[in-house]
Amino acid sequence: MPHFSPELGSSTSCVWSQDGAKICVHPPRLSKHHWEGMCALIRQSTTLKCINICRKFDDARTAYDYLSMLFDANEQYECPLESIHFPPKDLLRRRHVQIVLRFLESRPTTHWSLNLESTNLGDGCIGLIIDAMNDGVLIKSLKLSGSGQSIDDDDFERLLTATNSQYLSELVVRESKVTAQGYDALASFLRRASTTIESLDVRNSAMYVECAQMLLGSIPTNSTLKLFRLGKLYNRPLPNDSYNATVQKLENLVCNQSSFNALLHSNHTLHSIGYNTSELKSQNANLRVALDINERKGCSINKKCRSKLRALYFRGEFDVHPFIGIDIELMPLVLELVTMSDECIVDKKEGRLKKGTYVRASNGHLGSIYRLIRNCHLPELFSFPSPESKMEQLEAKIASLEAQLASLTLPSNKRLKPSDT
Repeated sequence: MPHFSPELGSSTSCVWSQDGAKICVHPPRLSKHHWEGMCALIRQSTTLKCINICRKFDDARTAYDYLSMLFDANEQYECPLESIHFPPKDLLRRRHVQIVLRFLESRPTTHWSLNLESTNLGDGCIGLIIDAMNDGVLIKSLKLSGSGQSIDDDDFERLLTATNSQYLSELVVRESKVTAQGYDALASFLRRASTTIESLDVRNSAMYVECAQMLLGSIPTNSTLKLFRLGKLYNRPLPNDSYNATVQKLENLVCNQSSFNALLHSNHTLHSIGYNTSELKSQNANLRVALDINERKGCSINKKCRSKLRALYFRGEFDVHPFIGIDIELMPLVLELVTMSDECIVDKKEGRLKKGTYVRASNGHLGSIYRLIRNCHLPELFSFPSPESKMEQLEAKIASLEAQLASLTLPSNKRLKPSDT
């Protein structure tokens, strides 16, 4: 059960989580005296990680006074604070944001989460956040959304090119005024090798299907991006070729089946593009399989890759050329891909696990095994040489004997003459 401090007033004005890692505060219900007491407890806490300001302040002056006490850069804080949620529908001016950013600068090694969703930011506030990132503040999660925030192309580009932008693992920029110029900057950000973004949300923005195609095409196969909320891209009439081109971009990214190497080096992390993911899965079986595999939790990239190869490559008349001439010592590992990879349970049956569960499949795909062995000509697996292999061995032995014979032959000037006998 949540607990609260009696000296801070009612149980609804300041609520702590049971483990002490989060506190939810309601400024209008706390007097200045109670607020000072709460700030003292926060500084002494050794477990607090998140401060959630649930209600807006009474006025700008109160906001300045209360934020100055809560985020005092000159005070010593024992708590491992790393996340701050600002109140929705509140108006934060430059001086308010400056107080918070000075506090963040005083803790330069902390990776911060700033939740400003639906918070009305005054002019220049987004610029202050970007300047702080350039000055050394590490922000891992930044949420900017709502009609009160109108981030434009210039600010968006500055944000994505800030000194510490590579530490962003979550970025929410919804209901923005970003245009094609801003999305070009986002494409460059996604292509950067140093980018570590995992979740990106650009819903309800002025994005057209051409921008979506460009952004999907800019995601590297080794990207860390898992969730990309593009919004309702297809809620307006679109030509079939535009829709199909977007689907093809996504398919080429997560399950490129043009070759063995292409599928092997596909993206194994992205599992959702937001609203249209379910629709795409229902219409494209390959995408459904690939995205479901990418979504597996607690599963290594190597394991996802093996599952994807088993499900999408080793089926039907697959191309055996990548395995022809392969080293005999590696062939058992190839066969293991077909016989010992994980499989997803499609239909729930009596005595089996739930649908969608991945299990170790040791029965193998007999058709795939037969096709590999039939075409790769590796009889060494069965302890007898092929005629071609035997001929190569004989030719090698003959060449070795001829070399030995040549080394034993005396030079012509040292051969015995008849007169010497």
